[in-house]
Amino acid sequence: MKYLKVKIKNLIISYGTLRVIDNISLSINSGDIISIIGPSGCGKSTLLKVISGILKNADIAGEIRVNAKRLSYVFQEDTLLPWRNVISNIFLPYELLNIPVDTKKVREFIKIASLDGFENYYPSQLSGGMKRRADLVKAVITNPDLLILDEPFGALDAYTRMKMQIFLRNLLKELTETTTILVTHDVEEALSLSNRVIVLSNRPAKILDEIRSNGYKDPIDIRVTEEFIENKKKILRMLGGIR
Repeated sequence: MKYLKVKIKNLIISYGTLRVIDNISLSINSGDIISIIGPSGCGKSTLLKVISGILKNADIAGEIRVNAKRLSYVFQEDTLLPWRNVISNIFLPYELLNIPVDTKKVREFIKIASLDGFENYYPSQLSGGMKRRADLVKAVITNPDLLILDEPFGALDAYTRMKMQIFLRNLLKELTETTTILVTHDVEEALSLSNRVIVLSNRPAKILDEIRSNGYKDPIDIRVTEEFIENKKKILRMLGGIR
C-alpha cells in the first residue's frame, strides 16, 4: 500500500541574501523512484541535504515532512572504510543499528552486485565501479525507508555507468518499499531509472515540470522507445531554455 513518504510545501532555502531554492512543493510516496535533474549549481544537492536533515547552516522556510525511520545517503564519493574489506563494510550498517546480520540477504546482494569472490578485498584493490556497487549494497542492506543518491555514478566512464544503472535497477527490484530520490545530470539516466523526473530551473531553483516515465525497466531497451525519446527532447529543451 502506497503512503506519503516525503511532503515538501512552499520550500525556500537561502544562504544569507543568496536564495537557492524558491518555493518548491513536492509529494513523494512510498516505493516511488524520483529523479531530480537541473543545471549545475541550481540546488539539487542542497534539496537532498534538507530532505535528509543534514543541512544546518542555511535559512529554511516552508514545510518539510519526512516519514522515514531508516534513511541511507549515497554521496558522490564512495564512503567505504579503507581498513575494512568488502564484507566487513557491508556488515557495518548492521553493527551501527545493533541488529543481527542477515547473512542470506548479504550473500544474495553480493551476488547481484557481482562482488562474489571479492568479499575479502579492500577498497584500494577494487575498481571504481566495484567500489560503487559495494557502497550501494552497504546503503540498502538494512532496508532503508528512504534512499538518497547524490550523483552516485558521476565519476564513472560511460560503459561503467551503464552497467551501474542496470545494477541499480536490479537492486531496486528487491526494495519495493524503499523510496528512492536520485540526483543526476544525465537525462537518460533519470528517465530510465525513475518513474517521475523533477526538472529544476537555474538558481533560485523552481520546478519547471514533472515528467512521468516508464522507467524502472531495462535501462538499455527503454532508450529506443518513442516515449523515452520525446521525454528526453522535452527535458533537454527545458534545460536549454528552448521552447
